[in-house]
Amino acid sequence: MKPLKRILITRTDRIGDVVLTLPLAGIIRKHYPDAEVFFMLRSYTEPLTYGNKEIAGVLNYDNYTEKTLSEKIKFLRSFRFDAVFVISPSLTLAAEMFLAGIRTRVGTGYRWYSFFFSRRVYEHRKDARFHEFEYNCRMLREAGIDHKYSPDDFNGLISVKPNSENIITQKLKEKGIKPDEKFVIIHPGSGGSSVDLPVESFIKLSGLLSVNFKVVITGSPSEYDLCQKLIVNQNVINCAGELDLPELIALISHAYAFISNSTGPIHIAAASGIRVAGFYPKIKDCSAERWGPYSSKSRVFRPEINCSGCDRKQCEALNCMSSIDMQKVSGYIENNA
Repeated sequence: MKPLKRILITRTDRIGDVVLTLPLAGIIRKHYPDAEVFFMLRSYTEPLTYGNKEIAGVLNYDNYTEKTLSEKIKFLRSFRFDAVFVISPSLTLAAEMFLAGIRTRVGTGYRWYSFFFSRRVYEHRKDARFHEFEYNCRMLREAGIDHKYSPDDFNGLISVKPNSENIITQKLKEKGIKPDEKFVIIHPGSGGSSVDLPVESFIKLSGLLSVNFKVVITGSPSEYDLCQKLIVNQNVINCAGELDLPELIALISHAYAFISNSTGPIHIAAASGIRVAGFYPKIKDCSAERWGPYSSKSRVFRPEINCSGCDRKQCEALNCMSSIDMQKVSGYIENNA
């Protein structure tokens, strides 16, 4: 294949999806050192690219969608892309990349609109034969890149904004956490894409960890009440609704460990190199095999009952996630401190 010069990667979904796609820029540039790699992202995930020298630029998807079709085509053509990877399937984007005349258009082969792609990938991600990051890397084979993926691909991926660092340093001081004091983050909420650990288990875990650590609870403003339930003593601090994404990234960079369900911030923590514990059901398309933290410093906790192959409705009805032993989780965190 002729060396690629300008490449667009579209990832217009959520935080975790974006984190697991960002390494592609560096991987592409290892094979095509002169290539410029651009991402098309939503506004709220754009801070994830801060300080990433492998990324030439970010196209704001939210602004892009406000354009007319002719404006979109003119906009895309102005970049003179010679390849695009449509990572998350989208009829609209597939058609627009075709109309923009981008020569190499890589996307799934399993949609009725897949004829818009010049190179089609025939893999069902729901089968979870590979991790989501690995599926993303495998799409690069259509550009002649056969990469041997590893956790090292995430080294140095996430950077902290100086202003956010200053804000978090001051906030930790105000919360009574000393600069050299180890603390643990618990993030009990999720985007609803998986089956979560029950709040009762999080409450127990908060109590266990608060014996030896300060525990910081994070979440969105809408999750404040959920997070407040985990405040079992003065060593547990509720920061739900207080942080934007750059500040959350900064907080994670200071933490000793991060604990959560299958949700975007767990991938930020894994990429940041801190210890991670995640809770995952045995449902195939929600499993850790596809969505777990991609890190050598992580451990996944699954239901301790024989429920392999069940579906989401059955998992929720049987409350499988409540079988995860919080003593084992706290032991994992404490024994590695």
